[in-house]
Amino acid sequence: MAYDDGIWPGEKNKEDQIVVLNRIAGSVVEGQRGLHPTYVFPFKEKRLERMHTTSWKNAWKKAKLPCDGSFTKGPHN
Repeated sequence: MAYDDGIWPGEKNKEDQIVVLNRIAGSVVEGQRGLHPTYVFPFKEKRLERMHTTSWKNAWKKAKLPCDGSFTKGPHN
């Protein structure tokens, strides 16, 4: 199964993964449900294709997360 744009929605090995979320992360996902017919976190009505972008890096700084190299920055941390 692929998304409407023809891109496979799953992992590299084409198998779905179960992700356990804490209460806060779960509430964020639940708050997004139904806002878009296909995607949980759409950007300009499309899917996000890349996450570690300038926007992500600027949001990291704005959130006052460590920028001194003591912590690995990125969307999975």
